[in-house]
This record gives sequence, structure tokens and C-alpha cells, in this order.
Amino acid sequence: MDDFEVDESEIALLQKLRAEKGLPPLGVGDEKEGGEDEQGGAGNRKRRKKATVDVIALENRLEAIQLPAHYHWVETLALTDSTPLELENVHDDLKREAEFYARSLKAANIALANLKQMNIPFERPEDFYAEMVKSDAHMKKVKAKLLNEKKRMDAVATRTKEKKAKKFAKQVHANREQEKHKRKREELQKIEQMKGSSKDKMRINWMDNEDGTAASQPKTNKRNKKVNSKRAMADKKFGFGGKKKKFKRNDAESAADMSDFNPRVNSNSKGGKKKKKFGGKRRK
Repeated sequence: MDDFEVDESEIALLQKLRAEKGLPPLGVGDEKEGGEDEQGGAGNRKRRKKATVDVIALENRLEAIQLPAHYHWVETLALTDSTPLELENVHDDLKREAEFYARSLKAANIALANLKQMNIPFERPEDFYAEMVKSDAHMKKVKAKLLNEKKRMDAVATRTKEKKAKKFAKQVHANREQEKHKRKREELQKIEQMKGSSKDKMRINWMDNEDGTAASQPKTNKRNKKVNSKRAMADKKFGFGGKKKKFKRNDAESAADMSDFNPRVNSNSKGGKKKKKFGGKRRK
């Protein structure tokens, strides 16, 4: 059968299907589209091929690939929900996908119940280990490479961190040295200012004094004040100022000094013979 030849029965079936879907019958819009193509530009001069639907061939192919009826359900695990899908708006993707999910979940639960009823195991055992696609030697190489890469990245991060810390410590040391030099410079300036001010004061005081003595020394009054004799003797005997405690104790030098010793004053004997001291009866 030629690709462009269609039987009348097939055309009638297609007309019926298009009428059920509310589409225009075949051949109504083809002539208009062909006329528009002929009026188009040079790039759209090719005519469209007419659609060919070989219903008999499709049914034969379906019967060829369909499983036999005697096949058990376990061979296919196919479940079909007979409840029609009713939606207010078929273009609402969220509600449509939610309805698909609910129906799929319902079918999965029915299938699990059927498998349990048939005593067919469908869960993986706890001690089951799937065979690896890669060999153990290959996986060890991959692990070693990953560990080496991680070690290298850690080394780079540590080196970067140490570099930043060293740079920060160097900056802190430089700032500290600058502050130290600045403080030293300020102290030297203060010392120079103090020296200059003290020299100027001494020079001014020296020029103001008539006798040439320093201004810090107290000026003596030219008038002779009346001196208290008792005060003078006490000062001569006990000293003026100095230590107030243990000032009467001798040391090696003062103990050996005999310049102030007067034998006539400090001696008990008055010279000559000693007079005898008579008793009380004799004195009477």
C-alpha cells in the first residue's frame, strides 16, 4: 500500500475521531494552507505531505508486542486505575501532578499488598552487599587521591594563615617601634625645654643679684638680729638640726677625741692631802 493512499474506512474513522474532539474535518484547512504556501516566499515553496494513519498496521503491531494473556501479573507488575481523572482545569499543572502522585501511590500500595499475599520478597536483606562497579584497588587510589588533595588544600590554607599572621605581627611591631621613638623624641624635647628654661632662669637671677650669689640661696639680712644666748648654747651643745635620735652616742672618732676634757673640772680630787672624815661623835 502506497504511503499516500488511504482507504475509505480509515478516512471515515479519522473523520469520526476529529468530530468527537471538535476538530474540523479532514481536507477543510489543507487547501487554504496550500494556497498560503504557494503565495509565500521562495523558502516556503515545498508542499506539505498529507498525514497517513494506517490503523490496521498499528493494530497488528500492538498485537505483536503485547504480552500473552496467560502471563502472570508478577511478570508485568502493571496496575491500571479504572477511575476517570476529573479536573476542573486540565491546565493546572500542580493539581494534575498531585492527582498523578496520589494514583501512583495507591497503585504502589496495592502492588505491595499483592506481593505480600503471594509471599514474594521485595525488600533487600540487611546483610546484602551490592557488587561494586569499581574494584577495591581503584577505590583505594581514589581515596588516596582525595586525601592527598585535602592535605594539599590544608597546607595551602595553613601557609596562607601563617603568612597573614606574620604580616600582622610585623605591622604591630612597626607600630610599636614608631610609638617608642615618638615617645622618646617627646621626652627629649621636654628635657631640652626644661634645660633651656632653667638656664634662662639662672642667667636672669645671676644678673639680678648684686653680690653674684645664686637666686636660690636665701638672702642674709644685713642687720644683726639679737641672738638668744640660751638658744646659742643649746645649739652649740646639742647641735642644730640633724639627727634627733641617738645623737648623744659616741662613735670611734668621738670616743678618741679628748680636746674638750679638763682634768681640773672633771676630777674628783681638788689637790693636796685628803681630809679625813671624822665620825659623828668627833664632829660634835
